[in-house]
Amino acid sequence: MLLSSWRVPKTGLLLMAVIVLLTSVGCTNLPKNVQRTESHAFTTTETTVIGTHIREALKSHPKTETGFYPLSNGLDAMATRLALIDAAQKSVDVQYYLYHNDLVGQLFTKRLLYAADRGVRVRMLLDDLGASDKDRMLSVLNQHPNIEVRLFNPITTRGLLRNLNLVTDFSRINRRMHNKSFIVDNQIAIIGGRNIGDEYFDASVVEFADLDMVQIGAAVPDISVDFDEYWNSNHSFPAETIIKNHNVSDKKRARLMQKLEKAMQTSEGQQYFERLHNAPIIQSLAENDLQWFWGQANVYADAPDKIELVDIDNNIHLTPRLEPYFQKAQKEVIMVSAYFVPGEEGMAFIRSMVERGVRVTIVTNSLASTDVGIVHAGYRQYRPELLDLGVQLIEMKPRTNEKKHLIKGSSSRASLHAKTYIIDGDIMFVGSLNLDPRSIRLNTENGVIYHSPELVTHT
Repeated sequence: MLLSSWRVPKTGLLLMAVIVLLTSVGCTNLPKNVQRTESHAFTTTETTVIGTHIREALKSHPKTETGFYPLSNGLDAMATRLALIDAAQKSVDVQYYLYHNDLVGQLFTKRLLYAADRGVRVRMLLDDLGASDKDRMLSVLNQHPNIEVRLFNPITTRGLLRNLNLVTDFSRINRRMHNKSFIVDNQIAIIGGRNIGDEYFDASVVEFADLDMVQIGAAVPDISVDFDEYWNSNHSFPAETIIKNHNVSDKKRARLMQKLEKAMQTSEGQQYFERLHNAPIIQSLAENDLQWFWGQANVYADAPDKIELVDIDNNIHLTPRLEPYFQKAQKEVIMVSAYFVPGEEGMAFIRSMVERGVRVTIVTNSLASTDVGIVHAGYRQYRPELLDLGVQLIEMKPRTNEKKHLIKGSSSRASLHAKTYIIDGDIMFVGSLNLDPRSIRLNTENGVIYHSPELVTHT
């Protein structure tokens, strides 16, 4: 048979095309010799509006203490962020795993642009898995002279072929930056479980029950140090090195601004903005009457290099540094984890606490309330043993009788998203860390330990 007369079956052609495509995508490596301009948090910001606003509160407490206040209400959590952006004079540092292009995301973006127009330096550090479908918006932001966008552990293939990179480079792309931090003028910071999106801030028919902590004082510079470590890491890439055709025309810039303005002018946008304006915390912030809790606060974060490691390293991983707090527990440990899969090591740890007389309570999602069904399947296999040990299990259920009115209708589904751990009614951890293998071994996480019986009682 002549070679010229040979015909490849259609299925064979398809297979060959897929192989060629995967091979070409697989060869797309991260950019080399990337020029990163190193930057750090500003240190002389005491005379800013925010610095002046909190001065009296700080004066009445030792410099080693932190003032903190829980943001358990989604409206309060967003209203606080927007108020702080509006008051910023020097800097806004934003670090998130997910950044949605929905109503909340557009409102947040618009305020950041306004701040940058006033001369405020804005640094946006986003995990690229949750940002790689927003290249156009990020390019516009990155072109602003006062805004710089960096992408953590990026996916090099963009657009429609992006998912192919998940197949060809899965071991790297499977490890994500799950941290959440928000810092203004290096004077005030928010740490917690919320990403930027409608469901986290009471603007969706699906409501995530979550917890953030806003803080002033000693912990804030430490949170900034962790942000700077991630910002200047070799795993964080300037957006222009990843996003192709990143040059933005005046027309594209104007189109984004029109889109942001239009979102706020819709009936949904107007209703949500009015609800934010009436949020209980707004008056307290304006009158400097927020009732801070005070005490020691210890800031913890995985090192960015965690995504390169297979084994747990005590110097790089967050969980080994939290473990002593649980080991010292004498009476009670309450674990609030949206995604709870203890594994054999976790079960052994829980068993050891029970054996020394510690009462253990676990609060997590039910199958009906979780947004990740496979995680619940992982948790369910440990449920019988946990009950046999005497562990109290509380599973969140979606709303049935009580429905909360939202701008888009009635919320008939609530999902737990908080990651909070309480030890002996005295110590509370708030952050991004779930008690599952992904958080412990793969993703990077951050959070703060607060020493305050008053805070625990209030929360």
